[in-house]
Amino acid sequence: MAKIVMCETLELYNILNQCRGVPRLAEINYLCLIDANEAQDYYRSHIITAKNAKMDSEGTFLLPELVEVDSMQHVVVYDNNTSSLQEQGRATSCAQVFAKASLNPVKILRGGFQRFSAQYPFLRTEKILNTIMELESLKIYPVEIIAGLLYMGDEKQSMDSNLLKDLKISAIVSISESNTLEFIKEIHTLLITPVADSVRSDLYSSFERICNFVSSHINMGSRVLIVSRQGRSRASAVAIAFLIHYLKYTLKEAWTHMLKCKPIMRPNTGFLQQLSNWELHTLGTKTTDFGLLLVGHTRTTSSRRRSEGILVRCPNHFNCNAQAASGGDTKIPIPVHRLSSKQTPDWNRVKTLSRRLVPEPKLCVEVSLTISRQYLSTSRTSSASFTTREVTFHIPIAR
Repeated sequence: MAKIVMCETLELYNILNQCRGVPRLAEINYLCLIDANEAQDYYRSHIITAKNAKMDSEGTFLLPELVEVDSMQHVVVYDNNTSSLQEQGRATSCAQVFAKASLNPVKILRGGFQRFSAQYPFLRTEKILNTIMELESLKIYPVEIIAGLLYMGDEKQSMDSNLLKDLKISAIVSISESNTLEFIKEIHTLLITPVADSVRSDLYSSFERICNFVSSHINMGSRVLIVSRQGRSRASAVAIAFLIHYLKYTLKEAWTHMLKCKPIMRPNTGFLQQLSNWELHTLGTKTTDFGLLLVGHTRTTSSRRRSEGILVRCPNHFNCNAQAASGGDTKIPIPVHRLSSKQTPDWNRVKTLSRRLVPEPKLCVEVSLTISRQYLSTSRTSSASFTTREVTFHIPIAR
């Protein structure tokens, strides 16, 4: 039986706004969000993508049909206003049922729909069903770093006036070389620090000016958005620097906090060295080996991708692109088979292949951005049923 824990509204907000090319909500086994309120309340309004929990004739909550709870990365349950695990409300009763099926902790949203909808009214809806195309086109908001005060996103988000209005953003810090934000100077306070995303770039000299700018707005209760082109390297480096400055976090604590907010954040190694120096300057001591942060992040990311089916790692002796190896002249038929994690080959038991071209691979795995990490269906399908963003790995198996 999985653990049952409380989930803050900020955590659910960030879960809903993760993106890897397309919104992660489009991944089948990413989030199971359950509304345990009465059906009439659910149909009136609920959090986007939430499913209403059904009950049997005896009043016991049922697991939703067509949802593999045991393979879900996140399982979140909410009712109207449950605030602690000690409360024996609908959310607690529902979570206990899901905990028996889930492999990951089942989270109960603290404050329920009442608190979440008050903080994020733009994330509630009356819509019951969403197609994959609708999920892939959902608006993604910047992640929330400090509740109600600090956000981090990309350049595209900073140019969306409706998004800025929804989040009530008052000031923007741009760590980008482009001047695309000039037009919003009259509406929002803007600090532009043009820095290239390069290991040789100097971001350290701007940390103090940026931190003082953000602090001055946050101390007045204003909301600040930090952006860079993709919102992964420069923006995350500045956000980490601010956490060290404002909350006196160590580099490791700030890094861990940022990973929870945005798992794909990744300052380059040059910025990490500068953050280590900033930790020494701000706290008077270096408590974190940034090299260990990189190693830990790489291992975690690789493990996560393997477990979620996003990446198929091929040993060097595999010909993962047979067509390229043949100079592009050979047309290889591509049988597509959806595999569960148990059906993937054991690389350690596969013999090394020769360098010759294997014209018809024994196994082809087509990996979609929206296919779940443990897709249990084994039915064959044509590649035409997938979107153009998908990647095909041709993996010849030794005979």
